[in-house]
Order: sequence, then C-alpha cells, then structure tokens
Amino acid sequence: WPFLHQNPLNFFSIKYYLQAEEKGNTNAMVNLGRLYLEDKGVEKNNKKGIEYFEKAAELQNTKAMINLSLLYIQGEIVPYDKKKSFSLLQKAIDLGDTFAMRVMGIRYKEGTGVEIDHKKEFKYYKMAADAGSLDDLFLVGLYTMGGVGTEKNPQKAVKYYKKGVAADNTLCIIGLAEALYTGEGIKKNEEEAIKYFNISAKRGNTVAQRKLGE
Repeated sequence: WPFLHQNPLNFFSIKYYLQAEEKGNTNAMVNLGRLYLEDKGVEKNNKKGIEYFEKAAELQNTKAMINLSLLYIQGEIVPYDKKKSFSLLQKAIDLGDTFAMRVMGIRYKEGTGVEIDHKKEFKYYKMAADAGSLDDLFLVGLYTMGGVGTEKNPQKAVKYYKKGVAADNTLCIIGLAEALYTGEGIKKNEEEAIKYFNISAKRGNTVAQRKLGE
C-alpha cells in the first residue's frame, strides 16, 4: 500500500480539503488524491487522484512525490515507470524529506528497481538520521552494531543509541537496552537493561514486552 506518508483519511474532511485545495494547500491536494484513489467519500477516480498528486508535486510537496514514486514503482494504478519513480523520490530527498531517504534505503534493501546494496541502504538511513530522523538513527545504530552496510563498531552503535535515548526515541531505548543486556559495545548491566526494556514495554513496544517475558 503506497500511502505511507499521510494520516488516516476521513470522508467528513472532504469539504475542508476542497476549500484548502482552492487556496493552494498542497497537503489538501495530496489528501484529495488519496480520497479518489481509495474510494472514501467520493466515487473512485484514479485519474483524478493522480492529477491531485501531480499538482501537489509540481508545487514541491514531497508527500505527493513519494506517493507518486511508490505508485510508479508498483505499476498498478499507473504504468510501471522506474525512471520516473526514482526521479520523484530523489527530488523529495533533495528537498530534505527524511521519509523519502528511508524509502530509498528500503529499495536498496529489498532490491526494488535496483540491485540489493546494503552499503547504499545504510547511506540513506544515515542521511535521514543526520537530517534528524530518530527512527533512522536507530537503524544506523543497529546496522553499525551488526556490521551491515558499514563497518561493525559496537561502541559507535551505542553512541547512536544514546543520542536517540537523549531524544526519548523508543527504538533507540530498546537498542541501548539490548546492548546493556548483552554487553556489546558497553559494559554489561542487566539491571539497567531491564529498566530501559520496561520503559519501552510500557509504551506498547512488543519487542521489549517479549524480551521481558523471556
């Protein structure tokens, strides 16, 4: 499902989106595009939905670019077009969208339109992390801990986790907890590890909950 970059839609919002779109609100254009593609509150109309995405993308809306990119690489609603897909995604990256950076990383991870390349995958996660994405900071720590796409360096991985913990990122809290539990990259401290696992578990994180249940 391509529309990963938006909140759930509500057909009661159609009137608001139309009014906002008339005033040039590009996020409203993206949401209207979704309504027409997802058949929510309006009659399904793929052509109209794509037109709204294209209009928003022309006005530099990175969400629209990402959604169009995903549609073109899927080739279901629109004809498959790898070149156009990557061009749109790269444009969103150039505009600083961290989600676009992660999507590009995932493409290199899964081999979607490109050969699998973990070094390039890591490169885009690192790019997103450097631009402020804390979830990608966790991925950078995880890959550095395991030596995937980059040199294995547990001590450096822990530093990434700690940076995310300082910003209260749940995934980085789990990463640090795991490192403390195993003693990899940091002095082993099971008591401290359990403290961090508890923090994540209370937030509903199933990984931490399973770990505490072991």
